[in-house]
Amino acid sequence: MPVIRALLCAALVSAAALAQQAPAWNVELDEPAQLYEFLENGRFLFFNSGPHAWAYDAETGKQSYHIEVEDFEKMGVHTLIGSRYVVSYDDGMVCYDALTGKVLWKKAYKDIDQDEFLSYEFILTTAVFRFGSTELAVNLESGAELWRAEIHYEGDLVEKGTFNYRVLEGTGKMLVIEDDETIALYDVSNGKKVLTVKDAEVNQDLIEEKHAWMSVSPDDKYAVIVLEEAVVAIDAAQNKMLGRYPLEIDGDYDVLFQTTNGCSVFGEKKILNISFATGKTADVPYAVGDVRTMQHYTVAGKDILLISAKNRVVGIDLTAGAKLWESKPGDPQFEGFIHRYLRTDGSDAIVSYVKAGTFSTSSGGTWVHALRLDLLTGAVKYKTLTGIAKTAISDIGRAAGKLAGSIVNALRSGRPGDSITKSFGYENVGFEYETLDYAGKLVFLFRNKVAMANPLTNEEPGEGFCAIDPTSGAVAYQEYFALMYNTSWSAAGQGVAAYTPAPLMKDGIAYLCGSGRIVAFDMNAGKKLWTVEKELNEGYPTDIALIAGTVYVKFGKDPVAATLDKRNVDVDSPWEHDPHGFAAIDATTGKFLWKFDRDDDPGILLPQFSINNYYNAKIRQIYFADEEKLYALGLKPDGGKLVWILDFEKSKFGEMATKKIFAVNET
Repeated sequence: MPVIRALLCAALVSAAALAQQAPAWNVELDEPAQLYEFLENGRFLFFNSGPHAWAYDAETGKQSYHIEVEDFEKMGVHTLIGSRYVVSYDDGMVCYDALTGKVLWKKAYKDIDQDEFLSYEFILTTAVFRFGSTELAVNLESGAELWRAEIHYEGDLVEKGTFNYRVLEGTGKMLVIEDDETIALYDVSNGKKVLTVKDAEVNQDLIEEKHAWMSVSPDDKYAVIVLEEAVVAIDAAQNKMLGRYPLEIDGDYDVLFQTTNGCSVFGEKKILNISFATGKTADVPYAVGDVRTMQHYTVAGKDILLISAKNRVVGIDLTAGAKLWESKPGDPQFEGFIHRYLRTDGSDAIVSYVKAGTFSTSSGGTWVHALRLDLLTGAVKYKTLTGIAKTAISDIGRAAGKLAGSIVNALRSGRPGDSITKSFGYENVGFEYETLDYAGKLVFLFRNKVAMANPLTNEEPGEGFCAIDPTSGAVAYQEYFALMYNTSWSAAGQGVAAYTPAPLMKDGIAYLCGSGRIVAFDMNAGKKLWTVEKELNEGYPTDIALIAGTVYVKFGKDPVAATLDKRNVDVDSPWEHDPHGFAAIDATTGKFLWKFDRDDDPGILLPQFSINNYYNAKIRQIYFADEEKLYALGLKPDGGKLVWILDFEKSKFGEMATKKIFAVNET
């Protein structure tokens, strides 16, 4: 029988079959089970209830053993650690072999209050049990106490959504923020405190804004902690503080980033670079509020920070603490700012540069350029216009709506170029675009809900591709066409656009979905092959698959949303974009093969619905459902017809009331 992932009927049939079978065995307990676990690859079932614990043969139900812990401490430890069952008694702990029920060890520990037991965890390879402020490290082989330490964690940090300790595996240390505004470093091998830094209140503004306040080097030897009015650097390998450096911090920004030789911290008025090797610092005057984006590079043995502000770009040598170069005021080459850092080539950086302005017949609303510059000198090698959006926002920085998928992921080759290393909230330029490396070219893809203009004509449509030579900046090809933008977006149209599938890539052909249309584009030749639009009858593609030379699409969307009003749950569709159904298109010629219409969304009832997830390749069928029936649709070039229908009511499954299925999480 073919395997169909997440197929609803399989789940229903399995549930129905199980309902008609008696359990293989059952056990009645006086108290509910508190902990249960299958052991030895499912051979045994272990569970406990209060002072009692049992193990049963999972296949036969035969009891392997029963134990009752004498002087059981209800508030203490009772947990499985691998195949060991560790449980508290009176003033100690006893460890049983969970497979046999035999006692492995039993140890008493002085001055341990079982009522204060909080948790246990492995710190590196050491099992540590927490009783109030007492950390008890135990050898699980013998129960011997390895060490104990009194650690008073700063609990307020956890309540504010951050952490209060960090294990530094590379050095065998644990860095703790304690409740008296102290940073403490502990040696995990013996529990000893090896360093104390007083008057160290972690920066509260960074915590409130959910920004990082600690940076740890990749080898765990060094840590930098941002305090209220200073920065502390710690050498965990040598158990010493490298230095304490006064610095005013603006908590609205992410201020920490690692460099080759240390760590840099953005202050309100200057950048502080800390060398881990020497503990020395280099300062560069620069206000963090001016920064829009930045990227760190290592070129010719220098740590270079490339910073982009409005109409200004600066190159900074972090090691020397000096500016290498700065663009001249009013230089048209740098009008706008660096939006994305795409790649490096030798000592050059290639970036996307955006400029926003008022749209007119002569100059576009927001221009997107590919720009190449020398990181050591700031010299611009080229600046090539790739796309224009007929929109501009004066307060660039608001949260941008993202497309459902990326062509980079669809291609699965080349390097993704859409990461923004440090954007300081300037990701949103009012529209989206994607970049990728393909066949030695740097390719820009524009597909948007907003109007785009062709850079060659300044007229619509302006969605499409622009490929350039990354070395010279010369345009290899550019073709623009209508895709997602719709001149009369409805609320449903705005909603369904968020479900636009990622471009589908196969053998150099990109298949793109948009507003009531599908476009095939040859990435090698740089030309559009075909467009299917009229046959879809304004159906919006929300899924696409390429199977044996045929493009199959699902169109339409009916999302279900649940809202909670006090104790009442309202489940409804905020919008619906129809028509609904499936269609097939010849991938080579664009010939429209068939269309199967539905009155409702065929994917509304099935979890993680997609053509690929519910397609049976062996018999070439796709499965979908509504609240009353399950359907099998033939998915072939000459298909588009129902193969069979399963009626839930007649099959005694009952109707699936989609809008009455929900869960409420009360907090």
